[in-house]
Amino acid sequence: MLFSIGDLTRFTAHTKDATFPIKDVFFSLSGRTLSFLTLDTGSWFESDSAIVSARLLTKVSTDDRTVTLDTDEAHIRAAPRWSENGSSAMDALPPIVIGPFGNTISPAMMIAMARDASQQTTGQVAQAQRCEQFSSMENMDVFGSDGELGRLIDLLLSPETREITHMVIDNGKVLAGRQLIVPIEKLRHQADQETHLVLDLTSSELAEAPQLEYADRLNRNWIDALRNYYQLPV
Repeated sequence: MLFSIGDLTRFTAHTKDATFPIKDVFFSLSGRTLSFLTLDTGSWFESDSAIVSARLLTKVSTDDRTVTLDTDEAHIRAAPRWSENGSSAMDALPPIVIGPFGNTISPAMMIAMARDASQQTTGQVAQAQRCEQFSSMENMDVFGSDGELGRLIDLLLSPETREITHMVIDNGKVLAGRQLIVPIEKLRHQADQETHLVLDLTSSELAEAPQLEYADRLNRNWIDALRNYYQLPV
């Protein structure tokens, strides 16, 4: 069973003794893994967010739209606050970081600062640690070998491994409610300016691919049929 990153941003995170709305998701496109969740820890009067490592994720329930984290409210409230003098490598960050991301420092700025600092030391580390913010990539243009394919509207993950397995593309031509799902292996690269994605397929291949009405109806047989269509190992 796969689940949607887009849906995850509307889930609630349960710790051992508290609940927090999930505001956004960070993931490694090159590593194809879920990296961080952004939790809303603020109040009516103060905007605060917690960046929580996906390694703390123990369960995803699509039935009640919740995730379970192996931590508690005290650890989240006591987490170190982010500053520009923070760690330069994402893997070196503590499992939970708190910051006023709704005010002066946004999650995107945090990732950018970590990326820039890493590039000053070692380009290999920077590339390995690079994270993308789902809210920034949603609706990003997608191109194939013969031109524009459409827009990225979602990504699908495995709850057991936190691995990104598929992209969901809207080519502007499918019927309402139908989705064009492409295995992540077809991703060639992201543009250096982070303006678009490039896939290793043509517009006709995408248009003629097996379509799915709802992502939550993905099953093993349908996934195998999709991979056979794209001539990928099953």
